[in-house]
Amino acid sequence: LITQCMHSDGGGAKHLYIPTRKGDFYDQSEFDEQQVNHILMHGPGVFKFAVSTFPKLIAQTLDEAGLNPEDIDHYVCHQSNARILNAARDRFGLPEDKLYVNIDRFGNTVAASVPLILDQQTRAGNIKPGQKVMFLAFGAGLTWASSLWQL
Repeated sequence: LITQCMHSDGGGAKHLYIPTRKGDFYDQSEFDEQQVNHILMHGPGVFKFAVSTFPKLIAQTLDEAGLNPEDIDHYVCHQSNARILNAARDRFGLPEDKLYVNIDRFGNTVAASVPLILDQQTRAGNIKPGQKVMFLAFGAGLTWASSLWQL
């Protein structure tokens, strides 16, 4: 482990959360009995959050490690949706071959997305021992974290 960064902002909970009763819905007009105990996501809010946070998280992680973007061999990211991944990648200027996308094949596999990509890319021979890999994830609440490893 080289470094890791972890953050949370409860103010963002209204964008991605799991209501357990009617009173948990931030917008009571959205109440639907079918959605109780299921993840609710306000797409535009999550998109804006992820696209603005992604480059900051990468920059913070690199800064704490004393590294530059080109020092990282692979960026393994939570597969929330292709638009978020592509927009964030473009905004930070990451090359396509350093940030893998598999959401088109598996969908949003939630907590399994990062280890799934690690396994796929390791088995394919793309991620190798000795390389530096940055793992990035976003979640409910809102939460976001990175972990930088030399494998």
